[in-house]
Amino acid sequence: MNPSIRNDGAGESRDDAPPESTPSVVRSGREVLDSWTEDQRAHLRTWFGLRDEHFLARELGCGVEELNAAAWEFFDEPARGGEWSDEETDEFRKYLGAVELDLIARMLGRSRVDLDRRLVEIAASLGGEPFSSDEIVAFKRLYGTRSDEDLSLVFG
Repeated sequence: MNPSIRNDGAGESRDDAPPESTPSVVRSGREVLDSWTEDQRAHLRTWFGLRDEHFLARELGCGVEELNAAAWEFFDEPARGGEWSDEETDEFRKYLGAVELDLIARMLGRSRVDLDRRLVEIAASLGGEPFSSDEIVAFKRLYGTRSDEDLSLVFG
């Protein structure tokens, strides 16, 4: 039975769902963030880019477009330069292929140019060593839905 169709108990059904052609109203990222609790914001910070965006949007009670707009507003670290730490590089690799590069730049507080340079450095350092068992576990947990090209950069 279609969940949008209700039986009113008299043997008749009526459709309470809006027509399929009706576009959904998309709120701005700021509107979404302003309506969220601190727990929802913490959930966004923890899981954005690590969970499927449709799944995460459902968990947070918004649409995918609203989720991405909220993330754009939420992740606005001040830009910095200089050498990349190992932790920053690991964060960058974690989001590759799951989040657009402009948003990763905002999340890490780096310029898009910095990300492009680091991406070239990562690609140049790729080796042919086999994965360790820890890398395989991390691969399956975090990267199961990403393209082969993205995965080759993430894992080397």
